[in-house]
Formats: sequence, structure tokens, C-alpha cells
Amino acid sequence: MEAWRDSWEPSAADSTSGGQGVVTKVEHRTNGTLGALKEMHPAHLGSTERRFRMQQEANALLALDAHGVPQVLETNANQWNDKSQSLYIIMEWVEGPTLSQRVGDRPRAQRDVSIPDH
Repeated sequence: MEAWRDSWEPSAADSTSGGQGVVTKVEHRTNGTLGALKEMHPAHLGSTERRFRMQQEANALLALDAHGVPQVLETNANQWNDKSQSLYIIMEWVEGPTLSQRVGDRPRAQRDVSIPDH
């Protein structure tokens, strides 16, 4: 069983798949906090490069403390070099469209980009 399941449970049946992983809305079992669980695609679990990328993503989010940047609530991405571990990041949940829904396949003008309050 995945380590995140000790404290979190999926709160939505649907997931969104991207290039690196799958994102699912989760809820903390004791305090009700909503999160976005990003799990690495099973096809990438053996890839050192993909695992390192996920660790870099987690580190970047942990280093940034700015308006519009989701806070990391839990992660095991520091175990990126242990291929027996299935990597995940749980970030705070931000309501709204996914990045692919927001941007689509077209470039956005800077004036069209807004950072949601959270």
C-alpha cells in the first residue's frame, strides 16, 4: 500500500493524467484538508531521469513561498533514488481548471494570465 494512504484518501473518482504523473484530489483523514496528489506514472517508476525530475519538482515547490504557488503538504520524492518506492507529492488543492484546460494548445498573452487567490 502507498505511504500516503495512511493519512489521505481520494475524495474524487476522477484523475487527470499528465506527462510525468497522475493527479487526484485527496482529503486528509483527520483534518479534512484537500490536496492534489501527484503520483508518478507506473511506466516511469524505473526511470532514474523521471524520478530525479519529480524530486526536483518537489524541491522547487518546497523552496518557493509565493502567492499562487501551491504548498507541499507531504512528499516522498526525496527517495527518488530508491526504485522500490512509488513517488508522490501532495500539494494544497487549488480550485479551477487544470493547466492543460487553462492553456490548451495555444500560447497565452501575459495580460491573460492571472494567479488565483488561495
